[in-house]
Amino acid sequence: MTQIRELSQKLSDQIAAGEVIERPSSVVKELVENAIDAQATEVDITFLEGGLKQIIVSDNGTGIAEDDLPLAFKRHATSKITTTDDLFNILTLGFRGEALSSIAAVSRVEILTNTGEPQGIKAEIIDGKLTSQEPIAAKKGTQVKVNDLFYNTPARLKYLKSQKTEIAKMIDVVNQLSLSYPDLSFRLFNGSKRVSQTAGDGDLKKNIANIYGRQIAQKMVPFASENVDFEISGFLSLPEMTRSNRNYMSILLNGRFIKNYQLSRSMINGYGSKLMVGRFPVVVLNIKMDANLVDVNVHPTKQEVRLSKEAQLKELIEQTFKATLAKNNLVQDGLDNLVKPAQTQPKYQQTGLSLSKHQPRQFNYPNGQKYYQVEEESQTFEVNKQTHPVNVSDTWYENVQTQITLSPFDDDKSNSTKTQSSEKSQTSQFPDLEFVGQVHLTYLIAQSDDGMYLVDQHAAQERLNYENYRETIAEVSTDQQTFLTPMTIELSNSDYLKVQNYLEQLQELGIELRPFGGNTFIINSHPTWMVDNQESLIREMIEAILDNPKLTLKQFREQTAIMMSCKNAIKANHYLKPEEAQALLDQLSQAKNPYNCPHGRPVLIHFSQSDMEKMFRRIQQSHQRDDGELGE
Repeated sequence: MTQIRELSQKLSDQIAAGEVIERPSSVVKELVENAIDAQATEVDITFLEGGLKQIIVSDNGTGIAEDDLPLAFKRHATSKITTTDDLFNILTLGFRGEALSSIAAVSRVEILTNTGEPQGIKAEIIDGKLTSQEPIAAKKGTQVKVNDLFYNTPARLKYLKSQKTEIAKMIDVVNQLSLSYPDLSFRLFNGSKRVSQTAGDGDLKKNIANIYGRQIAQKMVPFASENVDFEISGFLSLPEMTRSNRNYMSILLNGRFIKNYQLSRSMINGYGSKLMVGRFPVVVLNIKMDANLVDVNVHPTKQEVRLSKEAQLKELIEQTFKATLAKNNLVQDGLDNLVKPAQTQPKYQQTGLSLSKHQPRQFNYPNGQKYYQVEEESQTFEVNKQTHPVNVSDTWYENVQTQITLSPFDDDKSNSTKTQSSEKSQTSQFPDLEFVGQVHLTYLIAQSDDGMYLVDQHAAQERLNYENYRETIAEVSTDQQTFLTPMTIELSNSDYLKVQNYLEQLQELGIELRPFGGNTFIINSHPTWMVDNQESLIREMIEAILDNPKLTLKQFREQTAIMMSCKNAIKANHYLKPEEAQALLDQLSQAKNPYNCPHGRPVLIHFSQSDMEKMFRRIQQSHQRDDGELGE
């Protein structure tokens, strides 16, 4: 008795639908992509009950011809590819010929379309079969109604989340498409309630503000670069604006939203040590490339692609991000950190300050401190405060664009001189800080011609230590210091076996581990640059390489430098004499990057004189009386 049989057309279609149509957001994605391929400039999406009851996608595109309509809902039927060569030169968003067929296999579909003729066509498709087709008055474009999604595959419903979750996923899809196509107008409705809308005026930053909010958009800066094969552009957030996951990092390739861990990593690498550990930037990265260099036919949802020359693209992204961040002010503004956005209120009310209730434990003033009295001024309070950045010279940025900037951990030592001179220019505009006092034994108050600065003493010395250690460790000095008593480190049996694969990498950093029986290593000496906390540092170095076995020597040295800089930095609750504090500030002014600690936290925050006058209400907003006269 035969055990092999050919599946029915209906069952085959439902299996294919399971790969393409996972949830309501999949329907939205496929239909909107078809609208974009049909050259639409306006797309409306309406859904009911989280998309399960109904999804309607309407566009003003080219429409579907009457003769093509019966074929449009058959599997492997498409107008977008005809030959094998077309598979490797995809310029459209939908091409597999499965979307409409898959949607129709798990729902009841109605379609209304017109190619610009005096009348259009209306059709119904149930269980994947065209059940009716008739002429009807319709405007140019296409409207697809998807009713009762998964009505004939109820088992699929148990894998769906709550309605709120499904709605959020549909919003994500529309957001991704609006970032890819800012020149198209998208409107999303939950029944009659408008959820989101884009203007379609080509302003990408406006769409970013609509999606993520103005506060994020204001902290994002544009970037653009290209080489022989790739052209990239978009917006990236300043290091102070981060999120706890990668969900805010959007990669758009030839208009298609994709997921690619390697490209995401290159963006993060472009921030270097400016990002805090475990934090991720907000980025919209638009990549344009020859369609022959990308294979989008590797996954039914088309979100995973295969790239040629990926290494060159990663290098372009990383260097572009580094150069973009280098030319932008990285000193966080103090007023933004203290004054929260005002709630809806009359325009004459001003936002108050939320101040700490804790009293400072110590506040030290150096002798001879000068005090200045600010004259009262009658000016209008500015709600949208202008920042006062410490700008990096444009000349330095132009130099960075024309050469590859390498960190001291790069193996190519020939560029080290250029790198140091370029990085040195970052501090050419750094303020001349004069120490004023210490608060909570943790923060230094300093002043300069352009206002007041708060400096995190731990972060400041951590930055100085990092720049020293990363150069020292990069040189891989052979100088050793012998322990008075040999150190032993015991590991778990599995870690003990794993570490033996990385003894060479550890030796490159001057850590020589020798088996000592059981699961123990013995260490007789340590590098001279490892001043103290030797056991703790060596354990952390071992853990780092076990956590990421693919860690390169360059990355390993980088992590070691960060660990050591933190371990040996001044801690909070540590009293500094005035001369020690001033020396720290003076050294900070000579740092290559004085703005962030190696974990990405800010080192200093700036308050301009205008900021302080606003906080103390020396700059007041005029009040309008009911009788039309200005208040006093």
